Amino acid sequence: MFNNWMTEICCVRFVPSNCSPPPFKYFYRRGIYMSYSVFFLLLLNVSMLVTGQLFWKSGIQHVGFSLTPEGLFKLFVNPFILSGLVIYVGATLLWFYILSKIPLSTAYPMQSLCYAVTALISFFVFKENIALIKWAGLFLITAGAFLVSRG
Repeated sequence: MFNNWMTEICCVRFVPSNCSPPPFKYFYRRGIYMSYSVFFLLLLNVSMLVTGQLFWKSGIQHVGFSLTPEGLFKLFVNPFILSGLVIYVGATLLWFYILSKIPLSTAYPMQSLCYAVTALISFFVFKENIALIKWAGLFLITAGAFLVSRG
């Protein structure tokens, strides 16, 4: 089926064993070459999701939360909440682009980095108390995501 040629699907290349490797701008993972730019976009997506959560937390701290019409209005006109929504819309559009470039089973485990990064930043920024058992759980989630993404 593969006679000395390479099948390219966007930025993901499935390369038969008898072909030469692609240029340096790709790295190899389990028969898939992923571009460094797509990897960077994955990290950017994680950063955007974490930033959106931090904006939402700040907005809720300033406004509070109430299911009354007045409370919801205050919530949705808060600049922190609006900024978080805009960032999440951008992150979703970026996620659509990423999914068009690489398999979901490769991309999705990277999203779990949001848990660890958000906990770490909330520990320093919001002075949240994070118990040792939570740190252990975050480590296991991150390690599990790493293992899933390698296999």
